[in-house]
Amino acid sequence: MRDLELSHLIGKSRLLRREGKTYAEIRAVIGEVGDDTLRLWLRGIPRPPETNRTGRAKPELRRKSRQLRAQGLTITEIAEITGASKGSISPWIRDRGIPARVEELRREHLQRLRRRGADARHNQAMQRTATSVAAAEREIGQLSDRELLIVGAALTASASTRVRTWMNSSDGGPLSSARET
Repeated sequence: MRDLELSHLIGKSRLLRREGKTYAEIRAVIGEVGDDTLRLWLRGIPRPPETNRTGRAKPELRRKSRQLRAQGLTITEIAEITGASKGSISPWIRDRGIPARVEELRREHLQRLRRRGADARHNQAMQRTATSVAAAEREIGQLSDRELLIVGAALTASASTRVRTWMNSSDGGPLSSARET
């Protein structure tokens, strides 16, 4: 395509767009051209209002949504009041920021989720402990006071031996460096 023809097509497509024509209507006049090419040629010329994807009833909904957000309502609350979808409301109010009330609701919700997770982990640990204790009781049976005393003494001796061994060990016990000097 020669430069003169190209300039003519670009000029014609820009004129048609200013007259409010859609991409399809422009193509019908100038011939087959891709969307990317038209977008490049028509840069700076706004889309005709009647072809706007938001429809005719939405500007009022958008305005109402922005007012409600300014009052501190959540997107869900705005959707319930206006009947618009949360997906539509979100971009309409994005530049409004997050009101303090909504931020506080988010913070409380996250704390509840964290507590719920911590409680679930605690309950799981308690269940594992109860299962282990029940298995041990089944396997060992009932212990007498004398048997408990012997087991306790053995565990205490074992623990103190481990501590003494560690304190004197060459791999980092607190007395190992004192012994080397």
